[in-house]
Amino acid sequence: MDDTEHWVCNDEGATPLTTRTITMSCFADGENLEVRGRLSDVRAPGPILGAAGQVHDMELCLKVDAQSLVITAVRATMRVHPHLECADIEPAFQQLVGVSVAKGYNRRVQELLGRTKGCTHLEFLARALGTVVIQGKTVGGASAGRTGMPPGAQDGGWLTNTCHVWAEDGVAPVKLRLGWVPGTVYPVPRLETYEQAAKTRGEL
Repeated sequence: MDDTEHWVCNDEGATPLTTRTITMSCFADGENLEVRGRLSDVRAPGPILGAAGQVHDMELCLKVDAQSLVITAVRATMRVHPHLECADIEPAFQQLVGVSVAKGYNRRVQELLGRTKGCTHLEFLARALGTVVIQGKTVGGASAGRTGMPPGAQDGGWLTNTCHVWAEDGVAPVKLRLGWVPGTVYPVPRLETYEQAAKTRGEL
């Protein structure tokens, strides 16, 4: 970290040109999970928009079967948008019904709703909500007394290559092999902790 760099965003009283707020939540609904994403953009006054104010307020809700992870219902709502025609695209997001939020989800969302086929802001919410479903399923599993991980995660099948930690040769699969039980500790200690414990047990 370069402490010599000056950051305007850290200055008290600095006025942002634009502020985007995104909230995402997941709810249990019997055998389903419901996820809701909301995006709001508020901009400072300028020569194009004139007075400051909110230019976007959009919401996307997905109902997902908790076992199959297939989307069963969709609700897209544009409350504030720059063109009156923007909201005409809301029905297009019904194409997500029947899509699985498992592997390949982001690519499928882009195929169905990317660029001129949809709304860039609602499409962003759609892609991001896929990971919120997984987080909700994880929490649901933990609260039910299970490991707190989706099926296949224990051998890396679910999360393999989704980030540097879960790379095939990353630290998470090694921690699993060395005895880490997902859902039992947070944050998960560094790999060295598990290696030392394994050495103490005579396993390394």
